Amino acid sequence: MHRILTFCGLLMVIMVPLGCSLSGNDANSIGKVAQAWADSYFNFDYEKAETLVTTDSHKWIAMAASNISEQDVDVIRSQEFAASASVQDVEWTEGSPQAWVSIEMKDVLVADTIGRPMHALSSAIYKICVVKSGNEWKVRMAGLPQNEMQNRD
Repeated sequence: MHRILTFCGLLMVIMVPLGCSLSGNDANSIGKVAQAWADSYFNFDYEKAETLVTTDSHKWIAMAASNISEQDVDVIRSQEFAASASVQDVEWTEGSPQAWVSIEMKDVLVADTIGRPMHALSSAIYKICVVKSGNEWKVRMAGLPQNEMQNRD
């Protein structure tokens, strides 16, 4: 009986930290996927960005790619710095299959006016939905990303 209790105690000591680190790994994975997607998407590497989204999001990547004009290409080529993403916040409840990640983009090109070429913003905030797809976290796009800084009063 003493051996069984000792074994159970040791098992608990090992499993509890392991369980906590697994949830920490999920939160870390969520942020990494969102950041990798944002770095790819906002630097016009749509092929890589597409590997980081859910199947139903592929249409939004295709739409973004198809709406780049020759004027936009000229603006992209003249850009001094690549856009860079940094995770600001991860909103996730342990065990939930969905999370929201706030990403700050620096030196990002945006197309926010129909018929006008892209223009640079020094900073923009995007809220990205990340969902569990099998054993992986993927970005789910319900539309084209919207700069949250424009939506503030």
